[in-house]
Amino acid sequence: MVCRRKLLQISRHCARWAPVQKAPTTISPKFLTEFNSFYPRLIDSAMARYKYLNDTHVKDRTKKILEYQPLKKLSIQGELLLYIYELMEKPENINEKMLHQAYTVASLIETVQAYFIIQDDVLDNAKMRCKMPCWHLLPDVNHICINDLNLMRYFANEILRQNIHESIFNKLADIFNELYMQIEIAQHRDVALQRSKDYSKFTMDTYNLTQTFKASYYCITSTINMVLCNKATEESLKLVDDICNDFGVVFQIHNDFTDYLDSDASISGKSSTDIPLGKCSWPAVSALLHCDTKQRKIFEENYGSWDPECIKRIRELYKELNMPKLYKEEIQSRYNTYMQKVNALPEDATPSPDVFRKILNFYCSYTYDASRYYYV
Repeated sequence: MVCRRKLLQISRHCARWAPVQKAPTTISPKFLTEFNSFYPRLIDSAMARYKYLNDTHVKDRTKKILEYQPLKKLSIQGELLLYIYELMEKPENINEKMLHQAYTVASLIETVQAYFIIQDDVLDNAKMRCKMPCWHLLPDVNHICINDLNLMRYFANEILRQNIHESIFNKLADIFNELYMQIEIAQHRDVALQRSKDYSKFTMDTYNLTQTFKASYYCITSTINMVLCNKATEESLKLVDDICNDFGVVFQIHNDFTDYLDSDASISGKSSTDIPLGKCSWPAVSALLHCDTKQRKIFEENYGSWDPECIKRIRELYKELNMPKLYKEEIQSRYNTYMQKVNALPEDATPSPDVFRKILNFYCSYTYDASRYYYV
């Protein structure tokens, strides 16, 4: 509870990042309300039409892994996608058919995130996610987790194939495949840096590059909407990629900072593992950027160890460096960069400056109280 109060206090002092009332929308709140009933129906319907799922055990297994994470957390990625969709689509084009397609891709964004959550938990040797045991720790999982993930990824594509009009299916399939590739690159970079224990590589440039791949989640929601709204041009996609990457990286910084604060899992409901694993996280990079020679020696001797005393010493070091203050300064600087880009856009840009401002407000409404992001 102390951690959660601390995070709220820090958020309130980041004045310009304080939460702003979201613009009135109807689709995204409705999706949040209906997701836990729509998503299982979507899976069941796709399974009924898929000729290879005759084996009851395989069918039950696929359904179980598809639902394990998405139904236990707030579907913020799907909500964001539909929020942007309603901002960009002409009202007369929002009919039952288009809504079903939008709901489907919003659900698949949640599926893809769940896929990487499970993978990430295996790589991090995590124990808990959304206040539940991680998937790979369930009694009937263990190493077959690899096969489970393959089932999950393939069937997500099958859901897309069955529910999206053929005129845009290939474009959306390409977008999802690129998302998989970019996140896999980010995962590889993450693990490679962690294993290297070469802290000379823990620079802000290195961190930014890795997190830019991870930020694909936030670009992809806008990119999908470009396709759904028939507004995908080379110029609009480049614009989305540039600006949405900025707040996607900020989201990752926020997650890293939460991991540091959340030693007892009271905020996120997941294991805090960045310090013992030796991750190239934002607090680690920021610490190395601001520490003196003596503090750096302490960092190098203790970081990346599961020894409770080593973890404690790193947390003490972060406290000495006033990590909350460094976090507020970093967030404010990232905010300024984002707004400079948005304010420089012409009013008739696609997406418009107003859409980007509202995306930012949406983001602020969640990071203001991080616990809302992670689990219900």
